[in-house]
Amino acid sequence: MVGFAFISLAIASCRQTRAPAAYDYGTASDAARLHYHQGWEQIMDFGLWTEAERSFRKAVEIDPDFIIGKSLVARISASLEERQELQREIESRSAEVDAAGRLILEVFLRNIQAMNLRDQGRPPSVEFNNGREALAISNFGAFLDKYPDDTYIMAEYVEWLHRVEGAQTALIAIRQNLTANQRKVPFFVRYAASLNAELGNYDEALAQASGFQTMLDNPGMPEQYVLYAEIYHGLGRLDDARQNVDKALELDPGHLIASGLRSRIHAELGQQ
Repeated sequence: MVGFAFISLAIASCRQTRAPAAYDYGTASDAARLHYHQGWEQIMDFGLWTEAERSFRKAVEIDPDFIIGKSLVARISASLEERQELQREIESRSAEVDAAGRLILEVFLRNIQAMNLRDQGRPPSVEFNNGREALAISNFGAFLDKYPDDTYIMAEYVEWLHRVEGAQTALIAIRQNLTANQRKVPFFVRYAASLNAELGNYDEALAQASGFQTMLDNPGMPEQYVLYAEIYHGLGRLDDARQNVDKALELDPGHLIASGLRSRIHAELGQQ
């Protein structure tokens, strides 16, 4: 079997939380693990950043020793002070997490470190970012070799493939490397649409966006509007993009990706 870590070389609606993967994420609490998975689903499938933060915080409230859960709180927190405190705790307690958990925790910790550096006005160095990219591909790949059904680590892995090797590699990974259960997850339909838009395949991207909207079957989910905003932005339909991103932020003002996209769209509209 070719390991997930080498995928780039090999290939150059329902809001019910899905069943957890076999791994326990370092908590013995089923309730904490449920909220952990719920948070992933909320943010990745539906774009519900505010609800996801509540879920991650609930997970660590239930189990204060849930170190991987605390890394997700740190990643979503808007408070530099809180993130710094959590970074110190995670760094000092990472040895408490088993070998499989450390594969993902190491990457999450690098993300937290990068966020904290940026918020202190010290952007991460090229060497830091290159190391973080290599670590993400290697560690997530190794974790997925052990737990291939883990939906949201697979999602993160695809996002890192996109960042490191480009949209085409990430799109091939979605087409060829998902399990049967993962193919039913809205995130991958949504992300494939975004990748196709980046590649200029706008007809396919719009068809997939329609499919994603049908899967959600709920006009109150922000992520469908973020996706349409991305596609319309790529097409140069800035008014349509603005309307969709504004709708997403009306539904969840805490959606950081939508907030950044809106800033770009409004700046471009102001330049016309």
